[in-house]
Amino acid sequence: MSSNKRLIVVIDMLNGFCFQGPLSDKRIAQIIPQIKNLLLQGDDNLFLCDSHSLNDPEMTIYPPHCLSGTYEAEVVDELKNLIKRKITKQTTYIRINKLDT
Repeated sequence: MSSNKRLIVVIDMLNGFCFQGPLSDKRIAQIIPQIKNLLLQGDDNLFLCDSHSLNDPEMTIYPPHCLSGTYEAEVVDELKNLIKRKITKQTTYIRINKLDT
C-alpha cells in the first residue's frame, strides 16, 4: 500500500525574523498566510526554531537575536496553534544529516 504522507518543516517563523529585532524583515512576515494555509491541510509538521544565548557561536557573526525566553524566539501568533510536533530549538545553523522514516 502506498502512503502519501507529508511532513512540512517550518523553519524560523519567529517574531524575531518577522516583526521585531535586528534580523526582522517584513517580507518574511508576508509569507505567513501561505504557510498557514499549507499547515491547515492537515499534514504533519515540525517547527525548527532559533533559540539562542549570548554565548552561542552565531552571535559572533550576527547581532543578538531570538534569545531564549524572549518574544523574538517565539513562533508567530498566526502559526502557534497549528504546531503538531514539538518545536526543535536550534542554537546554531540548522543542519539535517539524516531523517528517520
